[in-house]
Amino acid sequence: MSTLKLIIETQQRIIDKLVECESVIAELYALYGQHIPDMAGFWGKLAAEERYHAILLEKVRVQLDRGELFRNLGDFNLKSTQNLIDFIRQKIAEAQKKVPLASEAASIALKVESSIIDSRFFDMVVSDSPEFREIVEQVSAETRDHVKRVQDEKLRCDDLRRKAGLPLPPATR
Repeated sequence: MSTLKLIIETQQRIIDKLVECESVIAELYALYGQHIPDMAGFWGKLAAEERYHAILLEKVRVQLDRGELFRNLGDFNLKSTQNLIDFIRQKIAEAQKKVPLASEAASIALKVESSIIDSRFFDMVVSDSPEFREIVEQVSAETRDHVKRVQDEKLRCDDLRRKAGLPLPPATR
């Protein structure tokens, strides 16, 4: 196998894994919206935005298929993305068995969104393609916005529990 073909296949696997990650995040948030009715709008909006991120990343995949190569993708840690996907799938399974408290769901979402930021994919990967740069900038900005919105929602949920005289769940302390 040629070096170029190996690079392209590796880059395709990375993009495919990122698409999968955004898709399972959307699944988790949609599930939270179903299980936590008073936050259905919040979780539904986040789920829709995550589905859109997956669509945008599919466009990056199309660029790869056309022969566009990205630089610095070799620095990306595919294993950490798979670990995040596994974590999300575990949280989906848990939420299907037992409805999480609103503040627990927000804590989990905060961990997920922060993990995406920490992966630094959107900071390290470079391309000469203007479309790629636009997609990466959009998904990166929206992910940072998700962190802020989830943080705000978590604080709101925790504040409501405190005002009601309820203890905070262990995951939110």
